Amino acid sequence: MSRTAAAGRPPRQTPYRRVYTNGRVVWIARYRDFDGKMRYAKPRWNGGKSSFALKGDAQRAIDEALNRLHGGVAMPERIGGYFERWLQHHPRSERTDKTNSDRVSYVLDVEIDGRALRDWEFDELRRRQVLALLDHMLRVEGRAAEGARGILSVLSAMAEDAIGDEAATQNAFIGIRLRRNDPRSRKPPRKIRIWSFEQMRVFAAGGRPEMRAATPRPPDPRTKGRYKSKARFYPPHDYEALLLTPGFTGLRLGEFLALERPGYDGHSFRFEFSAHEGKLVGSSDQKNHERTVPVPPTLAELIDRRPPRIDTPISSSRRHAASSGASATSTARSGSRPNSRPASTPPRTSSATPTSRTSSPPASTEPTSPRSPATLSRR
Repeated sequence: MSRTAAAGRPPRQTPYRRVYTNGRVVWIARYRDFDGKMRYAKPRWNGGKSSFALKGDAQRAIDEALNRLHGGVAMPERIGGYFERWLQHHPRSERTDKTNSDRVSYVLDVEIDGRALRDWEFDELRRRQVLALLDHMLRVEGRAAEGARGILSVLSAMAEDAIGDEAATQNAFIGIRLRRNDPRSRKPPRKIRIWSFEQMRVFAAGGRPEMRAATPRPPDPRTKGRYKSKARFYPPHDYEALLLTPGFTGLRLGEFLALERPGYDGHSFRFEFSAHEGKLVGSSDQKNHERTVPVPPTLAELIDRRPPRIDTPISSSRRHAASSGASATSTARSGSRPNSRPASTPPRTSSATPTSRTSSPPASTEPTSPRSPATLSRR
């Protein structure tokens, strides 16, 4: 950008116009230094040349050269060099820093006009070079429009921080527009699908214990058809509440995976953490993970129907407790609370009416372990 002369400095030096014999007009960025010597401004963003097609570009080259002599601004820095210290000097949250680092790393080695992006200075880039980078991401790398837009937004944020650090004077990434249905993108945008509450209820009904127990499992591919395998069914665990919780409450994925039993009071969920890459992340100065989400009564009934786990406080763990209709053997294997017989029910005697073969065996009065005689007898 052109700047006016500061107090105590000589008048502003301007480029001069040159007309060639063939009628071509250029502007020459010529200026005088402190010793009165005539010099030419040859910035890298103009290919190391002092002639410009536009007067404004020639004036900018002169101003940059004079500012370096006066010490007004720092020397321009290359994108790759500034990126190495960018996240340390301008930290965001841990997750945001990782996302920004990945997105910038994807395009640092992309060549633009014969040079990798990391070797360009911020002030050298023009809208033409940024559009060439965008075209490479869409046509060559096959990125979706949303992914390419995310990379440009991170590069723009880095350029703005570089301006604040006086490592750049302009941001060439700002203002780049990209349509969602750009024809250059080979990867179509992800279709947004919306389900009604009734459709979600029908889908979650497949997670009921009786539905899972009646659903045959696919054959084991390890047998490779060498022998006829027996019919296998899914274990009768109750997944209905887990399938309906995200849709009925609007929980984020990190909140749903970090849901704990102490955070549920029968009417709402209380969150203090969010799950990310296998860890529970608490609130910080950049992000707040604490909030309370109400639970509908229909969902609360399904959650209360599920027996709690005793080996983990996480409610959405992969290994779930067996339902009340499962045997004590499967309950003990899952590591959850045993389904013991109520103390008020008298034990079965020899004169009691025998049950049918299809009915499940009665549970023992005392809790049984996987190695107890009662469990082994049922096997």
